[in-house]
Amino acid sequence: MSNINVVVLSGHLGSDPEIRFTPKGNMVANFSLALNEGWKDEEGNRQERVSWVSAEAWGSLAEAAQKYLQKGHLVTLRGKLKEDVWEGENGTRRKLKVVVREIQLPPKDGKPAEEAEAEPSAIDENSPF
Repeated sequence: MSNINVVVLSGHLGSDPEIRFTPKGNMVANFSLALNEGWKDEEGNRQERVSWVSAEAWGSLAEAAQKYLQKGHLVTLRGKLKEDVWEGENGTRRKLKVVVREIQLPPKDGKPAEEAEAEPSAIDENSPF
């Protein structure tokens, strides 16, 4: 059986997307997503934990991220996990991130979800990943 690498996350953007270009001119957007988890403890007190996830979008998805995404927006991402590995001052460093394949914004103005998702959602089949 082959491996499956698919992740779907829904959360709020921690900052506006950071746009950069590779030496070959490919556009990439980097941003963070806050995943809030809430529960009640044994005493009935509300508890909350926030997990931060790094994400990157390439090509037309980077353009969509630049155009539609802002800090605080609620978004749903579909993509795959990728580990970056590099040498730092304290040895080998690792960072797990999501390479985005689809971005979905919540419906606006009461439009049906399929209409609201039509513009900002995209799948970038030309991604290098």
